[in-house]
Formats: sequence, structure tokens, C-alpha cells
Amino acid sequence: MDLRGKVALVTGASTGIGLEYVKALLANGVKHVSILDIDETSGVKNVKSLNDKYGTGTAIFIKTDVTKKEDFEIN
Repeated sequence: MDLRGKVALVTGASTGIGLEYVKALLANGVKHVSILDIDETSGVKNVKSLNDKYGTGTAIFIKTDVTKKEDFEIN
């Protein structure tokens, strides 16, 4: 599958398997990745590292708890 230029959203990606998945996506040409997770400290730190490696704006972090409906509501 050609991932070049695609955009991805990955939940639970501040650390561990999710973060490794994000790295694989970017290494295979994904243009932008949104990381959604409850771990803000790791998320922000790893987004900085990803942006340093792949370019500013390549990755963003959104603090989200996917088990809570209110985290998906528009305010």
C-alpha cells in the first residue's frame, strides 16, 4: 500500500506499540499523523521528537480519552 502523502490518526500512540506504529507510518511516507492519547507528557515529548526527525508539523498531539464520549463532543 502506498502511504505517501496520506494523513493518519492513531489512538494510544504516546508510547509503546502505538508510537512504534506512528514511526512506521512516517517512515513509509505518511505526511501527517495525529496522536490521540491520555498521556500528555509522553505525547508532547514524542511529538517534538517526531517533528524534529520528520519536519515541523508532521505530528500533533491531542489529549483524548477514547473511553469518554465527552472527549469527542464539539464544544
